[in-house]
Amino acid sequence: MPLKIELKPGERAVINGAVIEGASDGRTEFVVLNRATIMRERHILKEEEANTPVKRLYFALQMLYIDPAQKEQYLPLFERYASDLEKTLSLPPLKFALEQILVSTQSEQFYEAMKICRAMIETEDRLFEYGRAIRDSQDFQMPEVPADMDFATLAAQIRARAVEEGHK
Repeated sequence: MPLKIELKPGERAVINGAVIEGASDGRTEFVVLNRATIMRERHILKEEEANTPVKRLYFALQMLYIDPAQKEQYLPLFERYASDLEKTLSLPPLKFALEQILVSTQSEQFYEAMKICRAMIETEDRLFEYGRAIRDSQDFQMPEVPADMDFATLAAQIRARAVEEGHK
């Protein structure tokens, strides 16, 4: 099925590894008649921007998608980032999203995996924003953590403190 693509003046996209740019004198339209890897500039993450766990996963997926010749380089990277996330994620929706990314990647549906990962990036951004807001609030203090404390006990103490302060 043909895919019609429209680029704004100066907007870039990658098609099968080639970078193309919209003409400066107006919108550029073209139709892709066969299967191709296509990414618009707004969805491309630069390596230096991959500065969070989920963004690093996205970057590896992106490279698997737009540079399949380098699969041997980027697949182990993807697997390491996915494994790290698998060990640390605790929110069920994020764990489910990661599972879907893994399934998509196993069948080399990298674009589908990237779409799911973009949604994870939005969630990750909101969680970091929330964490910064808590940290920056005037009455926030990190609890003392004894060297022999286990995380389950610490989590229970933090939950109890939140209840005391009227947060849930």
